[in-house]
Amino acid sequence: MTDRKAFLGSLPALKAFLLSDTPEREEIIQRAYGANQWFVPSFTIQALEAIANEFLDEEKCRKWIESYVFIQCHTKDSSPDHGRQSAIGWFP
Repeated sequence: MTDRKAFLGSLPALKAFLLSDTPEREEIIQRAYGANQWFVPSFTIQALEAIANEFLDEEKCRKWIESYVFIQCHTKDSSPDHGRQSAIGWFP
């Protein structure tokens, strides 16, 4: 499925950014602290590293995605499921 491939293909760049030591990442960390002082920069860095290493690992995500069955639903009108939120694909 193309959407799965696109998602998995986007992980390395996001992971690299979260683990990088760049001015852009430092600005984000400082802006988070400025907006809410509970977001202490050292803890934010630890959180970003944990997210990158645990949640954005391509193999872990591939295994997680493979456990779900995705089906496409088509309706006669243009709104999916007639305007209701569809939970298809979110439950094993």
